Amino acid sequence: MKPQEDRRVRRTRRILREVLVEELQSQELQKITVKNICAKADINRSTFYLHYSNVFDLWNSIEQEILGSMNEILSSFKAKAVLTKPLPLLLEITGYLENESILNRKFFQCRESIILLDKIKDGFVDFFLKNSSGIIRPENIGELNLYITFVMSGTISLFYKWFLGEIDISLNKLAHEIEHLITGGVEDFLNDFRIDR
Repeated sequence: MKPQEDRRVRRTRRILREVLVEELQSQELQKITVKNICAKADINRSTFYLHYSNVFDLWNSIEQEILGSMNEILSSFKAKAVLTKPLPLLLEITGYLENESILNRKFFQCRESIILLDKIKDGFVDFFLKNSSGIIRPENIGELNLYITFVMSGTISLFYKWFLGEIDISLNKLAHEIEHLITGGVEDFLNDFRIDR
């Protein structure tokens, strides 16, 4: 493929993804039509079908790209190192979130993003469980599962609330706060902010 054609393909796919996210603000994925997306994107339906077979395929491509990026980020870290010092991973994730244009407030306001966030959480839990040798005894894998599920649910929830505008700090500050909660636990957090301190 020629570079100019490649640029056009990327531009077309970006526009289709942005229009889909925009449409998800007002209606469920099942009700969005190719015709509607094409009209708003100002492209022919035949062009749409060159890239995607239907609206679900378009959504799936967004989801798979995000999941792939998260897996790529996670695979560049050692599970044991992340458990003891999660900040480098958290900062890598915040960098990705800041640079991925489709991941914005509109994206996270659609119902489908909740399902995607759950898949991201499951991917992180699976990563730690599969890489748990040398971290904990095999008979304690259940406890590790509880811990990682708890930590990832909270972490993803905080990122989600940040994207919705419910947390008014920088992503970098959020990453540091999450690390403090993970490594210090609730007791350290409460000690830092006690009234009688």
